[in-house]
Amino acid sequence: MRRKNLWNFLKGLVYVQLFVAVIVTGMTFDFQTSLTGMAREGTDFLIVFRPFSRLAINQEQAQTMVFQSYAGFACAAGQGLPVPRWLDSAGLRLGPEDILCSHIQAMAWTENAGRDISEPPEREEETEPGRNDDRPPVASPELEEVRLVFYCTHNGESYRPDTGKSRVEGRGLITRVAAHLQQETERRGFSSEYIDTIHDYPDFTKSYANSRVTVQQIVDSKTNLGGIFDIHRDALPEQEATTVKVAGREAAQILIIVGTDERKPHPNWQKNASFARQLFRTGERLYPGLIKGVRTKAGTYNQEFHEHALLLEIGSDSNSLDEALYASELFADILCEVFKELN
Repeated sequence: MRRKNLWNFLKGLVYVQLFVAVIVTGMTFDFQTSLTGMAREGTDFLIVFRPFSRLAINQEQAQTMVFQSYAGFACAAGQGLPVPRWLDSAGLRLGPEDILCSHIQAMAWTENAGRDISEPPEREEETEPGRNDDRPPVASPELEEVRLVFYCTHNGESYRPDTGKSRVEGRGLITRVAAHLQQETERRGFSSEYIDTIHDYPDFTKSYANSRVTVQQIVDSKTNLGGIFDIHRDALPEQEATTVKVAGREAAQILIIVGTDERKPHPNWQKNASFARQLFRTGERLYPGLIKGVRTKAGTYNQEFHEHALLLEIGSDSNSLDEALYASELFADILCEVFKELN
């Protein structure tokens, strides 16, 4: 009988020790840091929580949620009573945001935890793409023989914040953007030209037929032709303008359009697409987000005459002229880097 009682007593001690160990582990282990760290190292099972990344709560909201959900903390900090010392010594963080993030993993992905939602998140200067506007671009001698030509199929396209209209008869503000891009590429060492011919007026339906004649003349008359660019602006009805901040200034985003062979023969369109992807990759390296993508569309858009012929949509009709002009300057930098690689 005594042996049996002693055995039961020893087992009880073991169980008590295990129970205490589990309690201490649960109180001291930071599940938020651990799980988030695993996700950063390549674990994919937390990917489901990323859609919550825009969720934001402030301090007061977090405290209310904690106090309503956890009775044990209803009299903790913020309610007039001190936090027990043994909890603090055990390493348990009692900040309302930390508790919520530890128990509701979706909230661990919020960017504004602990920050009032009325305040914009701080942004470190070194993380923003940089550009020194006070220093003029240096002309590259190796680009002197590279000829770039810019034109507008839809010359009447414009920017509503400046003109009040998306399109005008004759020359809209898009022609100023194309001319500015020509000037900026020339400053960087290219031999570039802007063709000011109007193609979309008076008959808009003949725009591409008219610009086709222009492109054929360019190809026939230019030697060392590096690229042909048809400059447009996108149209996003009732949508706000999209921009990217570079060196403290807002620049319109650029979309590259590549025509395919879906409607008519265009055997080398993949070469145009390859050139577009190279521009995109270089853009991401120099000014992340400036080029928002490369899109293929049915129709050749007169790109079948040269493997470096592309259509550029510089901003939309909701962007300002200043944003579009700045985007063209940044794109000139991208062209400079790409053609240095090609040469």
